[in-house]
Amino acid sequence: MVVFLNRTYTGKALLATAQDRDAATLMGINTRWMYMVCFGLGIGLAAAVAPFLTTFRIIFPTISGSLTLMGFVIVVMGGLGSVTGAFLGGLVIGMIESVISLLLTPELAWVAIFGIFVSILLYKPKGFFGKWVK
Repeated sequence: MVVFLNRTYTGKALLATAQDRDAATLMGINTRWMYMVCFGLGIGLAAAVAPFLTTFRIIFPTISGSLTLMGFVIVVMGGLGSVTGAFLGGLVIGMIESVISLLLTPELAWVAIFGIFVSILLYKPKGFFGKWVK
């Protein structure tokens, strides 16, 4: 995904549109098309991950709320706008959740994750690899 975003025209156009839609439009990028491409990529990645997720998670109708919250924590912990930071944030969250769930209970894993999330934001507000967003 990092290679796609940094090396291809479509990836660079997506990054430009995400950063400043008006400037991207002035540079000749069809921002409406980029929004459609981004939505399609998101749906495609979610569809690709879903079969793997169902092997170790219980699926219920309101699972999207907990997964969205976990995704938000991972992205903010890694740093907004940093794919590498999001990857590192996902690894950290996954290890914390696995170890705490194994040693204690899954409910306490959520408490530990949010405790570590808040402490990271207190000491490093931009996340692991984040940049200040204007």
